[in-house]
Formats: sequence, C-alpha cells, structure tokens
Amino acid sequence: MPATINGTFTGDGNWGTTGNWIGGALPAAAENAHISNSSRNINGSDETATTLGVVSVHNTMLGSIGKSDLQLDLKAATLDYDGRGPEAWIYGDFSSGVIVNGTGAGTLHLKDFGVGASLNDVTIQGAANVVIEAGATLGVARFYAGGALTIGTGVTATRAELYAGVTLVGSDIPIEVFSGATGKTTDSAQPATVVVHSGAVFEILSDSTLASVEVKPGGRLITANNPSKITITALTEHKGATIDIDTEQDTVDVGSWTRVGFSAAA
Repeated sequence: MPATINGTFTGDGNWGTTGNWIGGALPAAAENAHISNSSRNINGSDETATTLGVVSVHNTMLGSIGKSDLQLDLKAATLDYDGRGPEAWIYGDFSSGVIVNGTGAGTLHLKDFGVGASLNDVTIQGAANVVIEAGATLGVARFYAGGALTIGTGVTATRAELYAGVTLVGSDIPIEVFSGATGKTTDSAQPATVVVHSGAVFEILSDSTLASVEVKPGGRLITANNPSKITITALTEHKGATIDIDTEQDTVDVGSWTRVGFSAAA
C-alpha cells in the first residue's frame, strides 16, 4: 500500500516546505497526500512534477488553497476534496477523477493543468459550491447534492448529470437532468443536447438554440423571463411529459417534434 503523508501546514503555507508535512518529507511519487487540521492558507504553486496517488483535503482544513492568479497545480490519480476554507483553486491532471464531498460555505475552483491533462470524471456527492472554470476538460460530471454549481464557457465534457437538489444555471455541454434537479439556460450558455427525466425540470430563461431536447414521462420543459427567440432543432416528447412552450408564437421555432407513446389521434 502506498504511504500517506499528512500535511498540517503549520509553517509558511508552501507545499514544498518539508516542515509542513508530518515526518519532515514531501509526498513522493505514487504516495498519498492528506491535508487536515489547519487554518493556514496554502499558497499556489506548480507541483505537477510529482505524480501522486490520492490527494485528500479533510473537512478540518479551514484555510484557503491557492488563489485566482496562482493556483495549486497537482498531478495525481484522484483529488478527494472536503475542505472548509473560503476558497480553493486547484488545477491539475487527475487520471481517476475528482470527488467533492463538500466545501462548507467556500468555493472550489477546478480546471485541468498541463499538456493533455484532464479532470476526468468529476463527482460531487456533498453540498458544495463548485466552479468548473472556463476551458476545462473533463469526462462525465455527476452532481448528487445541493449547492451552487457553475460551468464556465468552453468546457469540454462528455455530459453533466444533475441529480436531486442540484440546480445548474448555464452550461454549454450536454446535460441530463434527473428527478429533483433543475437545469437552466443563460444568455451565454445553452447546452446543445438536453435529456429531462421524470421529476426533473429544464427551464429556458434566455434566447436559446438547442439541437436536441428529450423530455421523458414526468419531466418538464418550460420557458420563463420571456426570451425573444427559442430554436429547438429536434424535440422529443414522451407521453406524460409536460411541455410548456407556446409554439404559436414567432419566438419559438421547433424543427421536428417527435411524440413517443401517444395514440395516433393524440
């Protein structure tokens, strides 16, 4: 089993200071780094020369990590974050992905760092405030609990999956909205494809161009804020879905509307 090196950052806040790590040695290649029991801020730095195992931030970490103009850059198998500091800016390459258990009242900012880098799959399973920064590269983003989620423009991802308690405002990556979750468009971000499952809602709040929208039985597609133009290239409505858009208005243009499970007379 790889060793776990514990950091409490009682010294100067620099990752590379040996005195910040119990035992007086920095985490080495393939070792795990565990950060806890500190209210000191950790300074931003590039630590990607060493490929670590799991980097975990415990909920007893109360300080900030990095800042907007100088992030903490890491290369590891997994980032497991449960910190409670005001903010954390952690960029990097995580071959097995990112797990976020919570952020308290703080915000975690994520982005890949390095040539060919990726966050890979990102799973948020605790109440968290997370920003996927503009231009980030990731796989599937799964969000299971309440909190604030922002996905910046130009993010490359397979899709975002939203589960109970999650509200996503603005996204230009494909999304699936599951029971208890809500997805919304903004002026600057509309997903190309949307799937709305039973008990979920997708709200079109702004002028939007959507290539494909599928609303499953029990799902809802609605408009609000009186957008001036909505274009949906392909809309699939399953029997039992709610579609609350007025196609008689000039503001709505649906290219093809497929109805699934309806009788021929419906």
